[in-house]
Amino acid sequence: MLATGDLLAQGSPFVPINDPATALAEHLIARGVMADPSPLTRPFDRGALVRALQAVDTTALSG
Repeated sequence: MLATGDLLAQGSPFVPINDPATALAEHLIARGVMADPSPLTRPFDRGALVRALQAVDTTALSG
């Protein structure tokens, strides 16, 4: 889901703004499904984004 290939080779701790994961995270935040891992700060830190995604209540999504 997060950057692969050449983007991983960059070694950046941040998810690029143009990465599809950024758009997905912004959508989940806007819908109130996921807490914003870094309010008012972009790009997302990879570790913070992973932790925020892991904290999502997936049972609430199916109802």
